[in-house]
Amino acid sequence: MQALTSRGFGEVAMNKECISDNCSDTSDEEEQLSEPDSPSEGSVFGDLEGLLEYLRELKTDGQVFTEVVYVVNDWTFGGIIPLQHHGFVMKSSDARYLSLDFCRQGIDWCIADEPPELPDDTSLMMRYHTKVDPLLLEDYCAGTEPFSWLDNNCRTWAVGLHQQLKLDEVPSDELSPASTRVEACKVGGVCYPGDPLQDSIKAALKMIILSEDVCA
Repeated sequence: MQALTSRGFGEVAMNKECISDNCSDTSDEEEQLSEPDSPSEGSVFGDLEGLLEYLRELKTDGQVFTEVVYVVNDWTFGGIIPLQHHGFVMKSSDARYLSLDFCRQGIDWCIADEPPELPDDTSLMMRYHTKVDPLLLEDYCAGTEPFSWLDNNCRTWAVGLHQQLKLDEVPSDELSPASTRVEACKVGGVCYPGDPLQDSIKAALKMIILSEDVCA
């Protein structure tokens, strides 16, 4: 997401405490072809233990997440192929905001006193009213497997977290821009703009891998 950056949660409002917030799903060569990320001041890479400790502290303090916003934004691979990035913004009962998504370097997360700015190309935004135990999120994040373009990417990670938090069972509001709103769209479906293309790329990559195995 942009500010979330072009693909991940990046710049946030003032009074920020950002961790691992210049994540990118592309290699160094691919990054040169796409819009570069803009890390926030003080950001570092992949402190998973720091995230888990933060969630345990929330639990100890009796905090819960009262609002979960699921965000999808469009971006282009190499500046040519349209794709999407998936992530979350969670508001805790102490009125702080945790932004997190999943990318090639791992879980990208950031804590702020104000909600992050969303990218101009946000295509889906769903807000869920809930009371999420921080330990549910801790358990899911602790069990996250390494990133894989084919089988464990930002979308599959987001869908898994959506299921872990049982967001389908709580009240929700669609906050997507009217121009990009998708009717009857549910998380985990295939109705997001660009998904058929992403599925085609996934299938093509699998064919390449299989052909390399056969040739070997």
